[in-house]
Amino acid sequence: MKICKIEGCSKNVWWRGYCSQHGQRLKFHGDPLYLKFEQHGMRNTTEYRSWSHMKDRCYREKDKRYSSYGGRGITVCDEWRNSFTAFYKDMGKKPSPKHSLDRIDNNGNYEPSNCRWATNVQQANNRRSSRLFTYQGKTMNIKEWSDTSGIAYNTLRQRLMRYNWPIEKALKGATCHSQWKERSTYPSMAGMVVV
Repeated sequence: MKICKIEGCSKNVWWRGYCSQHGQRLKFHGDPLYLKFEQHGMRNTTEYRSWSHMKDRCYREKDKRYSSYGGRGITVCDEWRNSFTAFYKDMGKKPSPKHSLDRIDNNGNYEPSNCRWATNVQQANNRRSSRLFTYQGKTMNIKEWSDTSGIAYNTLRQRLMRYNWPIEKALKGATCHSQWKERSTYPSMAGMVVV
């Protein structure tokens, strides 16, 4: 009896020199070594869940987040869509359990050049609803400008959103401390008579 052509396989030949398992793979997929499922041993990892959820958001219409992803035309590059191993090779291990998959450009697709592992703070700063302001070549949202400049978030938000100040004026405007300092230089009320 002849043995299968595949090295390491000791099953009897069924079709064209291959055992039934490898013969069926050749017949239906054109490759006797075709594997429907990758064997990577990482199915129970957080990286695998991130990859799986990424595909669900983009392609499974019943997913509750589909309208914000696949419904807007966001897709996964072919290499990642068909292979967790390729995704893991490009993205690597999560830096910490607090990191999750993030697209740098929210209108871009899931692909190596547009994805990163990001913290919740980074994700919150990278929302579609965030207004971005550019000053001296740097583009950031209000929270990031607040952290960088030392101006309270609510103060900066009011200057930009309520009063429509240009970013230059909002960042160079007086801080709360300097306003109090200015008020203390008002002329003294000594000598005035109160009626």
